[in-house]
Amino acid sequence: MKTKISLLFVLILSIALIIGCTPTPPSSPEAVEDLPPVPQLKPADEPLADDVAAVKINNFAFEPATVEIATGDSVEWANVDSASHTVTFDNGVLDQNIPNGGTVRYTFTEPGEYSYHCSFHPGMRGVVIVQ
Repeated sequence: MKTKISLLFVLILSIALIIGCTPTPPSSPEAVEDLPPVPQLKPADEPLADDVAAVKINNFAFEPATVEIATGDSVEWANVDSASHTVTFDNGVLDQNIPNGGTVRYTFTEPGEYSYHCSFHPGMRGVVIVQ
C-alpha cells in the first residue's frame, strides 16, 4: 500500500512538473508595427491605371531609370528580361524578387526620392521621385 501511495505521489508530482514547464501562449496578441503593403505579383499583360507608372526591366536595366510620380501613385515593374531580377530599395521599403514575365507594384504614400537596385545585378539602379 505504501508503494502505491508513493507511486501515486510521484505520478502527480511528474504531471505537475510537466504542466508547470509547458509554455503558454500570451493571453492577448502582441501589437504588430505597421508594415508597408506587401507587393502582389501578377501577369505583365494587364493594362495600367492612370495613377501607375510603368518601369520595364529589359537588357539588365530599368527603363526608365528615373520615374516621377505624385504621392499616392504607384509604380509597376515588369520583368521582360531573360533573367530574374529584384526591386530592392536602399531604404528597405521594398525588396521583391521578380521572375521573368512577372510584375510587382508598389504605392508610394510619402514624398521623397527613393533609390533602388537589383540585388542580383548591382549595376542595375533606378530612382522613384515622389512629389
